Amino acid sequence: MIMDIRHLLGYLGVLPFIASLFFLSSTSSIPVKTSPPLFVIYSIAILSFLAGTLWQANIESKRTAIISNLLCLFAVASILLPSQIGLLWLGFGYFSIWYAERRLRQSNTISYLDTYHTLRSRLTLIVIFLHLLASVMLMEF
Repeated sequence: MIMDIRHLLGYLGVLPFIASLFFLSSTSSIPVKTSPPLFVIYSIAILSFLAGTLWQANIESKRTAIISNLLCLFAVASILLPSQIGLLWLGFGYFSIWYAERRLRQSNTISYLDTYHTLRSRLTLIVIFLHLLASVMLMEF
């Protein structure tokens, strides 16, 4: 079975999160424990992208447009927070977009194929887990 382009791009989009975890580890020889870490920058970009796709999914809705814009601002605001808190903030942002899509789908405001919704649910769970992991990795023991 050949994977469709959305699935391929979705899973490939998780790879930079995983790769940037290496730079957060103490075994990395590259000094990138500066603020904000690469993980946070990439997360802001992806969360903002997803917020834009939410708006596009229902371009006629003022409510969806407002939610989309607020989530984008929410993502960018995470850069003002300490990295560990910003990571949790961003993880919550991913959950918020997933939840907004779910609510819009249930109200028949937007329509996604079941396979897409399953993909988004899996990817969201993976990304939230990686945010929690990155937050733990930044803890000072």
